[in-house]
Amino acid sequence: MPRNSDSPTSGHKPLLAELAWGVAALGIVVFGGALNLIFPFVGDQAMALLGARAIAEGGTLYVDYWDNKLPGLIWFYLVAGKLFGFTEQGIRALELIWMTGFSLVMLVTLRRYVCLRCLAALAPVAVVGVYYFAAEPFHLTQLEALVALPIFLSAWLSAAGANKPSPPAKYYFFAGLCAGVTVVFKLVFAPLFVAFWGVASLDLLARRRASPVELLRRLWLPASAGVVIILAGVAAKFWLDGALDELIWTAFVYPPQALATSPPAHYVRLFESLMFFGTYYAVWIGFIAFAGVMWWREERDLLTSLMFVWLVIGLGLILIQRFSWWQYHFLNLFAPAGILGVRGMSDLVRLIARESTSKYASPVFLSIMLAFPLAGSVAVPAGQKVRGYIKIFVTEHQGVADFKRTISQAYPGIEHSIRFLADKTALPGPIYVFGDPLYYYLSGRELALPTTGWAWPYYLLSQWQQLPAQLDEARPAYIYIDRLNRTLIDERDDEVREFLETHYLALLKDHKGVWHILRREYRR
Repeated sequence: MPRNSDSPTSGHKPLLAELAWGVAALGIVVFGGALNLIFPFVGDQAMALLGARAIAEGGTLYVDYWDNKLPGLIWFYLVAGKLFGFTEQGIRALELIWMTGFSLVMLVTLRRYVCLRCLAALAPVAVVGVYYFAAEPFHLTQLEALVALPIFLSAWLSAAGANKPSPPAKYYFFAGLCAGVTVVFKLVFAPLFVAFWGVASLDLLARRRASPVELLRRLWLPASAGVVIILAGVAAKFWLDGALDELIWTAFVYPPQALATSPPAHYVRLFESLMFFGTYYAVWIGFIAFAGVMWWREERDLLTSLMFVWLVIGLGLILIQRFSWWQYHFLNLFAPAGILGVRGMSDLVRLIARESTSKYASPVFLSIMLAFPLAGSVAVPAGQKVRGYIKIFVTEHQGVADFKRTISQAYPGIEHSIRFLADKTALPGPIYVFGDPLYYYLSGRELALPTTGWAWPYYLLSQWQQLPAQLDEARPAYIYIDRLNRTLIDERDDEVREFLETHYLALLKDHKGVWHILRREYRR
């Protein structure tokens, strides 16, 4: 890592400057997060919330509620719901605490990674600040953004351990714990940590002439132990709940079968997602490239190496998810891009200050001048969000519910569609929606089956074949079918279509589909 230019004998000014920059950075992060607290949910978030609520009410994940995601995100929503409420504000509040913690971690761990300690304050803004100001409802509280914290901690611990005179095993043990936490959110991230520790091993072999036995004893065994402890704890939890088989099936059996049968995403979506990422890090591309040049020309700092590994391997992990390629997948690249951008800025400041004798080449002055691109990367989207708040709350004197309807493309139509469910004459009980899970959230009705009806194009034929029997057992009072799922039902299976036509009557039509009511003779 570059030698920090702050001198311990230079008095309190560097410390005060570092503190001021840090407070300003945290203020930007918290302000950005606060702007998103009341942003409405989208279907992805409603699905995770359904799972969290099912667990909170005594249900078992993958038995009483099934999702193709690993439990990490649903547990995050569960904790948020219990602490702050199962609402948009409750979930976003825990995310803000989490992201503020991530910002503090970067402030502390990156102080010696840059030529001026105060420059470390730019990392939270370049990572979390850009995320919060760029995020629309679709991007918020997605696991790809949340796991940036344990991934970064694992990378930093791996680099810090290798920089010790005798690499202590505890660093890699804790790096393994962070890797295990990440994998509990999403298994596809596992190769990233193998790459981290592989690069760390090469670094130790090259710089320390470490033996294979030493690498095994000090790095690979402790890191593996950390991973195993987390995963064993999760397995024990599901074993005690009687759902270990369901967890294993969801984690290891379902994904390859789903990949083989699910429709691939169009390349237009990938291009749009790349543009989304590129738009917010365009001002940093030069700095990232400069960090790469300096890494190649000078001492190859291990943390910089791992950030480039994260960027490259992370992009590869996105590309192999060929049926997704959503914009929120690229949120995981915000952290390495932002940190490398700050490193490149630091390297440029250090180089100019070293080569120039001009009074304008002082590190502090150069840092302030080069920080302006960062201001632009967050100021424009921040201004757009602030103007939206002013327009709705100040100019039009509307409330939070009106704000959500204005921001969301789905809320107004769904709220209009579900009004009949609140009528005194409506049938009580759970419902089933072949469509957006927001119908459950906004109506307050329970999900009739363990499986939501939103992602049927990505579920397996065996799951589809179980559907008629599950519907017959549950007999939901109302079933909603949107146009996409109507086509799927008509094309895929006569039994599901026959069950629906036999047991349900079309009730009313909304902007996306049709509500059906259980026929009187089949009501219990």
